[in-house]
Amino acid sequence: MGSTVRVVVQDHRRLIREGLVDLLTTEPGIEVVAAVAWAKELFRITADFDVLLSADEDHPESLSKVVRFNDTDSTEQLVDSLRCTSRPEGGDPPVSPHVHTARPLLTPREVQVMQGIAKGLATAQVAVSLGITRKSVENHKQRIFAKLGVQSQAHAVAVAVGSGLLDPAAQSRHRRTG
Repeated sequence: MGSTVRVVVQDHRRLIREGLVDLLTTEPGIEVVAAVAWAKELFRITADFDVLLSADEDHPESLSKVVRFNDTDSTEQLVDSLRCTSRPEGGDPPVSPHVHTARPLLTPREVQVMQGIAKGLATAQVAVSLGITRKSVENHKQRIFAKLGVQSQAHAVAVAVGSGLLDPAAQSRHRRTG
């Protein structure tokens, strides 16, 4: 393999999480960039990664590639799944039942923009609250819409709430007043 597969390991059980990290660090071409206990912590990761390795059935829909390690029988099968899943779309990797594809992960700044949208803030208000330009907010919104596969702010908020990016209680407390 010419390229390195960057992996995030996620499991709420510390022993499993640490064991997977130890196992994967011995594999050539695999780099563990982070390990987290809970899926909601994934949105705080600043390192780029190719694949999430998780036991959770309830992973965020906003992730691009997930391998569920519970469905693998051997280290070789697990590593093969990580490598196949990380290939670009044109690579046509063999897809096994334990590989799930979804939408890409939002960046921390995109999450902040989504939070502003969910509060009912106008573009200018989001820009002021984050200390960025209106054009930057518009650019973030375009990327968010593309990543979430939506065409409107309302649909983006619904998808973000449904995938755990936003707290639905906080979203309902904040409505646009004008």
